[in-house]
Amino acid sequence: MTPSSILFLLAIGMGTGLSPWAPGTMGCVLFMLFWWPLAACSRRLYAMVLGGVVVVGIPLCGFAADVIGVEDAPAIVWDELGGLLLALSVVPRHPLWGLLGLACFRFFDVLKIWPVGWVDHVLPGGWGIVADDLIAGGMALAVLWLFRVVWRRRFLSP
Repeated sequence: MTPSSILFLLAIGMGTGLSPWAPGTMGCVLFMLFWWPLAACSRRLYAMVLGGVVVVGIPLCGFAADVIGVEDAPAIVWDELGGLLLALSVVPRHPLWGLLGLACFRFFDVLKIWPVGWVDHVLPGGWGIVADDLIAGGMALAVLWLFRVVWRRRFLSP
């Protein structure tokens, strides 16, 4: 296996991006296994890992797009990791919160609600591939944070 094939395998989420059914969602399901132990770490380490995923993801996704010959091909799922980790950064480490975060992130990522779709088309290469998922993750983060605040006030207030 050559270094370029290992990079391509990472970009397609160890093969989950090749799923005929919802490759981005399949990638996210795999990436939940990455989130679970990371969520037990400090906020600082979590932020550093998220930053690393983004910094590595820009050239990695650009490389995979060049190999496939399609900008933001469905098979490229590394970008979902950054968006998912961003969305889940505000929720407790609990399976239900994780699933809610995954669903919320995928909602914004699949529907490409403005500005998600716009950024995907405006920014070139790996920049656009990664940025649209980060924006979708940021939108999911806002919804999850608001839901968590309301949940606490509604059910945990005296």
